[in-house]
Amino acid sequence: MSKMEKDLVRQAKLKAARFCSYRERAPEEVRQKLAVYGLNAEEQQLVLTDLVAENFLDEKRFASAYAHGKLRNNKWGKIKIKQGLESHKVDQQCIEEALEGLSQQDYRETMINLLKKKERLINESDPFVRHHKIARFVISKGFEPELVWELLKSGEASR
Repeated sequence: MSKMEKDLVRQAKLKAARFCSYRERAPEEVRQKLAVYGLNAEEQQLVLTDLVAENFLDEKRFASAYAHGKLRNNKWGKIKIKQGLESHKVDQQCIEEALEGLSQQDYRETMINLLKKKERLINESDPFVRHHKIARFVISKGFEPELVWELLKSGEASR
């Protein structure tokens, strides 16, 4: 590797470290950014390895932060969170650990709050149609259909 290439890699590493320092990043995001900086696949891998070693980049930490943030801020269910993590090319094991790390109580409360909110907004007199519209909305947010229907049938979301 020439001196010029080494300088390019060093500068790209510094930029990538700054890129990772203000929020958690997926390794794929950083890889794409390094490609924009003009690094080839081998150089990208060197920089990624250094960033992991220096704790700027951690796939498990990213997956956990992503899952918690999407549940808390976007009110997403596990299905949609999993799809989002897969789109970031996160390892399947990291995805499973992140989803298991979600608080069951927070998850259930989020789902109940969405059901209640949608129930207040729907002006439908037919209870069958009403329940389907509510369920469709919450399922579209990535919550498991069987859990949504269980809550609707139990009446827990109506209290």
